Amino acid sequence: MKRTYGKLGLLLLILAGMAVAQGDKPAFTAETGWGATGWYVQIPAYQPAPAMAKPALELAQSVPGPTALLEWKGILCGEITRTNGAVEDLGCNHNMIVNGGKDMAIGDIFGLTAQGTANVWNQLAVGQNVTPFAATDTALSGIYTNCGLGIATATLTRVGVGNVSSVYTWTSSCDAKTITAGALYNATNSVLAAEGTVTSGTLNTGDKYTLTYYGGQT
Repeated sequence: MKRTYGKLGLLLLILAGMAVAQGDKPAFTAETGWGATGWYVQIPAYQPAPAMAKPALELAQSVPGPTALLEWKGILCGEITRTNGAVEDLGCNHNMIVNGGKDMAIGDIFGLTAQGTANVWNQLAVGQNVTPFAATDTALSGIYTNCGLGIATATLTRVGVGNVSSVYTWTSSCDAKTITAGALYNATNSVLAAEGTVTSGTLNTGDKYTLTYYGGQT
């Protein structure tokens, strides 16, 4: 049987052929209907598939370590022994570990050279501090260097797991020497490690002042 195609049928065959020829393109639907000039077929323009947007790359964020959980703490305790043998216990106060001390700690423990390695923290100092303490301090403000009260090598003793005491006793050779602060230095290169206030006490000639620094990892 011979088939006869009208104009509409021929147009539909053409559309079908285009669909096969462009099988890799997305399918589309022709619109048909009656218009002012008769029956029409409106073929929509081919729209390519939109390109896939690449996800934006996120910069790696700096993740802070748990350094806030690690603390080395210490206290400074003062005691005066008068020439008549009377003892005055001045109590204890917390100290500040300065930046130099923190760097020395990692140098000693991990072999880093921030402030040298194998530092020995066994020097104590006293003074009458005249400025507030700061983490950037490199020396004790108002440190005494005379009257028998200069920086000195202390005796270190382990007083428990992870804890140590550092003790030294000075004998004043001057009158009216007021002590309000103490500090811990290292013996290797005299870098300040820690400092803090002590209860104020005034020495006269012959009076003895004992400073004990207790330190440990918490």
